[in-house]
Amino acid sequence: MEDFRSNLNRYIIRAFMEERPLVIVESADDRQIYTNIANSLGFNLAIHRVSDFELPAGCNGIIDCIDSIQPNAQTEERYETLILGVIDRDARFYKNKEEFMGLQGLKCLFILKYYSIETYFATRSNLQKLITKITNAINTDITEEMLNDIENNIDNSLETLYYLSLDALKQECMGKENHVAFKNYGTEEHENSVVGETAIKAFKEHRLPSIKQSLDEFAVTKNVSRANIKLIAKGKWYLFNFIYRSYEPIKQLKKNEKANRINTPNKKDTKLIFDIKIDLQPLQMYDYLYSMIFECLDHAELTDIIQKFTALGMKNDNSFQ
Repeated sequence: MEDFRSNLNRYIIRAFMEERPLVIVESADDRQIYTNIANSLGFNLAIHRVSDFELPAGCNGIIDCIDSIQPNAQTEERYETLILGVIDRDARFYKNKEEFMGLQGLKCLFILKYYSIETYFATRSNLQKLITKITNAINTDITEEMLNDIENNIDNSLETLYYLSLDALKQECMGKENHVAFKNYGTEEHENSVVGETAIKAFKEHRLPSIKQSLDEFAVTKNVSRANIKLIAKGKWYLFNFIYRSYEPIKQLKKNEKANRINTPNKKDTKLIFDIKIDLQPLQMYDYLYSMIFECLDHAELTDIIQKFTALGMKNDNSFQ
């Protein structure tokens, strides 16, 4: 513990001397995401993994860091403008509401509004960006009707994902983090440990019928509904489902365009606007889209993060230069 405190203190001293805010995040992947967000806004932040302080990756290490500076943060205003720990919401609100409220009271700690950071990237704006990245289309080629059709396909899949997430949440609240709800429904065939189609189907057909009523009763006790799915679904699950359910309708855009070409045979340009530019197998395509979507920043969805980053530099005019 002393090692992490002395290491953390060195970083804090540097932040104070350079007047460059220090942001501590859970992992290397998170560091890249938050760096992209900061760079898109022109913010010069020193973003570090919690493991840089000789602590394990994840939220607990960040909480340890922020808790250790509370005596100073409570009395020195500059801490709140130069130090920030960012953690996922996770299941902690539902597991122990009092503990969650206590964490919210810690200065220099920011808890995301969703279960985890990945969920912020499953938006209509990013859907449009994905289409332009993998087809020959530009924004003006993509109609509201096209986006509505794709979003409807995504929405139709959310009930099963909701119950899967509710089952996982229930088990976690019971202290069974390694329960079947986590092990079997995180597909091993995908590197991001997200929920695959086979796992979703198995859950829907074999497990859900026998536990649906008990899950509904559990949801009532936690004041949860499908409208809260972004609060209870693991971000990787939610985002992969968003991508998985988007890809087939995106491919359908090409088929629709080809059908329309039959009625307009005089078109000189034979290149299809919605032709998929990248030749990958389905699982490879999902991996590609999953990694690429983090380059798509929907600032409207990221408002709470942007506001927190902005607040870091409010009293330090040099911070974001």
